Amino acid sequence: MSKRDGGNGDLVMDFIFSWSLDDIFNGDLFKEKVVKNPLTFESLKSYLNSYTFPMLEEVRADVASCLEAIGKAPFTNIVEINKIGPKKQLLYHIKIGRQNASVTGKNKIYIPKRGDIFVLTDSRPKFVSDLIRNGRSYRIAIVSEGCKISLSKSLDNDQFCDIGNSKTPLFAVYLMNIATSSRMWRAIDFELATKRNLLLVKEVINTKSSIFKDREVPQSDVLGNIKNKLLAFNFNESQNNAVLRCALAATCNEKCSIDLIWGPPGTGKTKTTAALLWILREMKCRTLTCAPTNTAVREVASRYMNLLKDNSAEEGALLLGDVLLFGNKDRMNIDDNLHLHDVFLDNRVKKLRPWFAQKTGWKHCLDSMVEFFVDCLKLYLYHVIKKFPQDFVRRKFLKISENMNQCLRTLRTHLPNASISQESSKDIVLLLDLLQELVDLLIKDISSSNLKSLIDSVGRKSLEISKSLTTLRMHLTSASISEESSRDIVLLLELLQEFDDLQKEFCSINLKSFEDFVRRTFAENSRSLSQCLTTLRTHLPSASVSEESSRDIVLLLDLLQEFNGLLQKNFTSSDLEEVFKSNNGLNSNSKTLELRKSKERCLQVLYRLQSGLKLPPTCSRRGIGDFCMQKASLMFCTAFSTSKLYNVKRMIPLDVLVIDEAAQLKECETLIPLQLSVVRHAILIGDECQLPAMVKSKASENALFGRSLFERLSLLGYKKQLLNVQYRMHPSISRFPNANFYNNKISDGPSVIDKKHTRCFLPGPMFGPYSFINIEFGNEVADGLTHSKKNLVEVAVISDIISRLFSECVRTKQRVSVGIICPYTAQVSAIREKLGKAYKGHSFFSFRVNSVDGFQGSEEDIIMFSAVRSNTAGTVGFLYNHQRTNVALTRARHCLWVLGNEPTLSSSGTIWSKLVCDAKNRGCFFDGKDDKNIMNVMMKSCNGFGKINEQIYNMTSLDISKTQEKKYGEMHVLSNQFVQLSMDNTSEAPKCDSRKIETSEGKRMENNTKMEDKRIETTPKEKNVVKHEKLSNLSSKVVHHSEHPQLIKSEGYMQTGTLRNWSNQNNDASSSTIKMTTAPKPKQINEEEKEEPSNIRATILTSIAVAVIGSAVFMIFHCFNQN
Repeated sequence: MSKRDGGNGDLVMDFIFSWSLDDIFNGDLFKEKVVKNPLTFESLKSYLNSYTFPMLEEVRADVASCLEAIGKAPFTNIVEINKIGPKKQLLYHIKIGRQNASVTGKNKIYIPKRGDIFVLTDSRPKFVSDLIRNGRSYRIAIVSEGCKISLSKSLDNDQFCDIGNSKTPLFAVYLMNIATSSRMWRAIDFELATKRNLLLVKEVINTKSSIFKDREVPQSDVLGNIKNKLLAFNFNESQNNAVLRCALAATCNEKCSIDLIWGPPGTGKTKTTAALLWILREMKCRTLTCAPTNTAVREVASRYMNLLKDNSAEEGALLLGDVLLFGNKDRMNIDDNLHLHDVFLDNRVKKLRPWFAQKTGWKHCLDSMVEFFVDCLKLYLYHVIKKFPQDFVRRKFLKISENMNQCLRTLRTHLPNASISQESSKDIVLLLDLLQELVDLLIKDISSSNLKSLIDSVGRKSLEISKSLTTLRMHLTSASISEESSRDIVLLLELLQEFDDLQKEFCSINLKSFEDFVRRTFAENSRSLSQCLTTLRTHLPSASVSEESSRDIVLLLDLLQEFNGLLQKNFTSSDLEEVFKSNNGLNSNSKTLELRKSKERCLQVLYRLQSGLKLPPTCSRRGIGDFCMQKASLMFCTAFSTSKLYNVKRMIPLDVLVIDEAAQLKECETLIPLQLSVVRHAILIGDECQLPAMVKSKASENALFGRSLFERLSLLGYKKQLLNVQYRMHPSISRFPNANFYNNKISDGPSVIDKKHTRCFLPGPMFGPYSFINIEFGNEVADGLTHSKKNLVEVAVISDIISRLFSECVRTKQRVSVGIICPYTAQVSAIREKLGKAYKGHSFFSFRVNSVDGFQGSEEDIIMFSAVRSNTAGTVGFLYNHQRTNVALTRARHCLWVLGNEPTLSSSGTIWSKLVCDAKNRGCFFDGKDDKNIMNVMMKSCNGFGKINEQIYNMTSLDISKTQEKKYGEMHVLSNQFVQLSMDNTSEAPKCDSRKIETSEGKRMENNTKMEDKRIETTPKEKNVVKHEKLSNLSSKVVHHSEHPQLIKSEGYMQTGTLRNWSNQNNDASSSTIKMTTAPKPKQINEEEKEEPSNIRATILTSIAVAVIGSAVFMIFHCFNQN
């Protein structure tokens, strides 16, 4: 392997391009090399290298995941591809055709961008196997810049050579963007890292370093100043201590420091972060603030900007130049926030760029204003004489006059006396005299005060000449003249016409007086200069402008307003001429004295700014953007985007690095900002009890590839500043998370203890501040495409509660925001589809539906959590994860309603068992059947059948759990499952996967179904019942008896036969055949459990009949009660 990019090589060229499809889908490719990361490391090299193979494995898993979904991937067609550069580099230039989407419209339009990896293929693949089907070949490509790509292999000697043939299609199918991974890859490269700042990196791997020693807060003047500034924020003691410790550490440049602020949900973490940034700004510390996601960056930046806005209102000006935000504009929703819009890098460059241009920029504005004050009289003469009379009159009038003069003299000399009358001869002489007078006037050197009379004189002479020419024209046309003279006359007539036109145009000129010129010119120059200076003052970093120049900008803006006010007084042109004469003293005319003084003050400040304002001579977007990043004192971006700062030259060193939501960042990702030049102090703010970074590969996850630096330091016992007062949740909501995740270290703030925080949105105790609502009839099903799970009964119940909330909100005009959290994407989609847009855009009511990950960092008035899982095995998948549970339970301000299946969650042996038990002990457990509306919704959702039949079935106390051994082997299924077809649409039932079922002898169970819960290990209790759950999903609708799961035996193949669709929609029979592989014989079967096959069949048929009759009786009884 060639090392093209540092010691580890290039991630794309040396690894991804070298992988075959077999390599990509080989989960054991790096099995022997991916090892668990330790808590401590022997050296910098071992520390960085520990991430190499876990990262390669994670990238492999990511590529594999994208290839598995290639049928749904965005794509575009390529109409031309050409080789560029050296042959060994495999560089190509592509031309994209009309952007395409799939025929069904489900695929997004794809436009390649830098860092994208896509598959180059001659057909649209539906499955990954299509890439090599029938001898086809493909190429993996990465977009380097614009339309330039690098390929994994050359295009020679295969079907891609025919791309010039219009009949040969070529597609680019998007897989992923590798930019973030490439940046992390470079951050863990030992050879590259040694060329960067490693001050903090070396500290975090050495547990004996100074940062691991407890620091005492010294008493000093700085401490007193910080405490005084903190008084304005009304912080509690833990918040004050956190800010004080971090701020004081930043003042010591002799030692490196890393501080951890532990911010559990609702403890004011973001507010504390914003205040810390404000204090650091006041201390003149240059700070970089980053976070894992654009959303998290937007949140902390918005909070800081609100703080800046409030304080600027007192100071009288909102100066934004020291604050800079960069990242993904769309994901940050920049346009929805005015202040974020103003500090976003692209928008800032757009605002500044016009004032950096040479012909219209800040220098031009200053120079124009100086020229106005110094040479106003000359400007007027230039503007009026040269631009209008000199350029216009002299150039045209003089040229015509000369031609006419020559023409008239020729006629007078050559025309015979007999051919022209005496009167015409006099006219010619008069006309020649008038023309000479006009020329004399035009070339006369005059002052501005005589300019008006000059224009009037030229106008009068022009009018006289015009009249004389008209008379001469009549006389000449009637005379008998020679052919040569005739040509002169024709020329003269053309000149006469041109002179007439010029006279009309000249008369239309509205000449401004000097008084008008001064006011108009000052207004134009002042407007441009004021806009320029205001923009520069607002958007330039303070470090780019000296304090003196900054004061002069403010002073000049005031002086320009002062001069404009004085200029509006009743001054004549003569008065203003006196003001702008360069040799005039200040005592010559008391009437204009104040105006002259104001002019001189403006000039003094203008001269200082011309010499003192130093800005780079660039007008390119890149140059202005780099200039802003060089000088800004507070920057916000994602951790990945901090890599942009590596390429900024002559950047002012950073003092402090603040990482918000640090527990969500992989430690190797944290290395990107930690290696920035000269950073000596880092502040990590987060909560390891909430969601960690996402890792796709199970092997990498087990190797702790997703562990954050925040968590590792916490495990090492590193001191954390705990924010221990929560201000979000009603005490009933915070009680369980506080006890189970934070060891009761968090107390409730006075605002949430106050009775006003208790709000009633719906009547009844079920909808109080905290409740667990048992949805007994729910049934989890797997989505056919994504294999994600959903529970349509819970969807229906949530829809009903939302409807009731909306009606109550409209009735009471009470504002409410609702969040619906689901652990599975299929449930999110189902709820969104169910609710649609019915409640969108209402002023009093808002709601949003998202996954647990999507709600981290958010809060709403009401949170409804849909647990989804409903099975007899008690399996809850990745719900067992404490961090996910913590996030889900801590988003609500006033009410938290958990909807779930009590038997499933109680028997899971996870944190959810504790939650259900806690709810029961506190009197917060409610059965959905006890609410009339919820009961009706559940019945409608089940079509009066499904799970309800199970309850009737339970009441009959029938047990068909007996098993019998047959010679063909034994088939283990849950005896208490009543298998039925979907009542809504039997064609939508998911296909049954063939499975091998593990017996008590410990043989391996293999499941071909893709599990959404693959990233979470199965709990011990789940392992004991997993085979039951696997079997329970064999049909689209499986009804469980949760009390006595037992086994039955059957022959090698079991058929359900033809199961009747008992709904009243039709009487047609539908059938479903389930084919099962046999399982080995269990160790022992009790004799009393055996019974004949015929008895088993009879028992099953009897049970079905009882269930059907019971269902009918139940529905009649329910209708009777309803009436």
